[in-house]
Amino acid sequence: MVRTKKIFKEDILAGAEEFVIKETAEKFTARALAEHMEISTQPLYQEFSSMDELKEAVLHRVLGKVQDDIFNKKHHSDSLINLVINYIKFSKHSPELFTAVYSKNFWHPDLVNDFSQKIFQGAINKDEKYRELSHEKRESLSKWFSVISMGISQIVANDDLQLSLNEIIDFFERVLGVLEQIWQENTSQI
Repeated sequence: MVRTKKIFKEDILAGAEEFVIKETAEKFTARALAEHMEISTQPLYQEFSSMDELKEAVLHRVLGKVQDDIFNKKHHSDSLINLVINYIKFSKHSPELFTAVYSKNFWHPDLVNDFSQKIFQGAINKDEKYRELSHEKRESLSKWFSVISMGISQIVANDDLQLSLNEIIDFFERVLGVLEQIWQENTSQI
């Protein structure tokens, strides 16, 4: 008699996503995931050739949900400020998922960086005032907004700082003003 397949790829991805959020990404091994799902490791290796392949599939699944559920929301008319608000809301409302996504010890860093750059470039391309900027200024915006928004988001995720929406907006409007001043004074400082 042929055995009926009971654990499918989608089941494994759902279990792996839950595991990464609940248990932290650093504990993610085939044995730990199998124990979490109350299965043997055999179905994992039947569906995925390696744990790296599984990790990448989980990351793509999580990032797709994050983009749909978090980064597509509009809170402000300025696309970059809106992006920052979405990062901070993500870290505040889903600190475990935020930490799991941005855990440098687990995912291949290029995958997360590519995702972040894609979201940033999408935000820039939505707003005419940013689309018209030179390549150097867009790179400057990317660097500074990434550093500042991720830093604040991590602090918020750790519950070390409480910020109102108005405080976030005011702060990042000031950051944009400072960058514009620097650009007008001397582009070599970028």
